[in-house]
Amino acid sequence: MDEHPEFDIVEITRKLGVDMLNRVEITSQKAARNKNAELLAEIKFVQYNMYNTDEELILQRQKEFESDLDNQKTIEMCRGLCCENESNDSSQQEANKTTTEQNLFEHLYNKTNADVDIDI
Repeated sequence: MDEHPEFDIVEITRKLGVDMLNRVEITSQKAARNKNAELLAEIKFVQYNMYNTDEELILQRQKEFESDLDNQKTIEMCRGLCCENESNDSSQQEANKTTTEQNLFEHLYNKTNADVDIDI
């Protein structure tokens, strides 16, 4: 290395550059991790705190919902909706039979200038 001192300078500057780059990358990664950890901690606190403050309201609304629950009435409503859907489906099927949809790509299948596209 004594024969070519310019190589020593290049090698030293390269090592210093790599060391500086590593320091910058590591510190930026640590900063990003810390920022993410802070945000996640705030979100967890907000969610936990919301449940504690509104716990009584949530339990009250749950009781109201469960008290108004009538299984027989719910089943009848579902059957009514199913019957309506079946009648709508049958009317839609009849309408679909009468209307035919035009094929939008028909002109691609029926090539009138097929001789032009032979080389493709």
